[in-house]
Amino acid sequence: MTSTRTLLALLITALLAGCPQPPDDGGGDGDEMGIAIGNPGVVSLSIAASEDVELVLAELPVAALEHHGCDASHALGIQDVNLDLTDGPVAVELLPGTWCGLRVQLAEPLAIEATWAPATGESAAISLELGASRVDLEPLDADTFTVDEQTWLALELAAPGWLDAELLDLQDGDALVVDADHELHLPLVDAVARDSQAFDDLDNSGLAEAAERDDGPLLIGGSLSFEPAPAGMADVQSAGCSTSLLPGAEPGLLLLLLALLGLAGRLAGQGPDGSK
Repeated sequence: MTSTRTLLALLITALLAGCPQPPDDGGGDGDEMGIAIGNPGVVSLSIAASEDVELVLAELPVAALEHHGCDASHALGIQDVNLDLTDGPVAVELLPGTWCGLRVQLAEPLAIEATWAPATGESAAISLELGASRVDLEPLDADTFTVDEQTWLALELAAPGWLDAELLDLQDGDALVVDADHELHLPLVDAVARDSQAFDDLDNSGLAEAAERDDGPLLIGGSLSFEPAPAGMADVQSAGCSTSLLPGAEPGLLLLLLALLGLAGRLAGQGPDGSK
């Protein structure tokens, strides 16, 4: 009769055979879905420019930079950092791996102070407190994007010209203060949440230059449609082998395990001579 120990060995062998293993390229680095392996990339964040508008203060309170896999897993990059974008782009680390989306989770409203200085007429102060909770970005022309040490991205919040004088109804010398109760609050929040884009930063300047814009964005603003991970599953995947039998496991592996469990049940009901 096949012993319980033998059945256990068979089950372990089946699990190991069905586990995906990281590729071995001799250097120990690789790009696995939702797994941070290898050297990091760089993303530079900035506020999109608008004609005749000069930033006086631009603070982005980042709770976390989330790197999302396509299976509801995610890994956290920078956390609890207040990025001062007043004087230009700020570069932060991107985790290496292959991802389906990027999320800038904000801890507090985005605060912007600016001055509108038209060629003629009086300047006007602009004060914005925009309650965007997050900025989601997803690949434009592919399902995934890969980050390694060669990756340099320029992430532009909102789109050029978003603080348009006509749109904001700016008047000579009149200050504009936008908070959560202002009629312009939702349109401006939407501009940040939906119109942000990330470009390949070919010259590592931190800004999207004309040639890089001509090539088009790598990531565009949207809404990541990932469902929360099932209860009991870790949010962040680690390199190596997963033995989870939750939906998504290989069908052949599940069938093999069911067959082995059925065999174990039949043998458990038999005596030493094979009789029941």
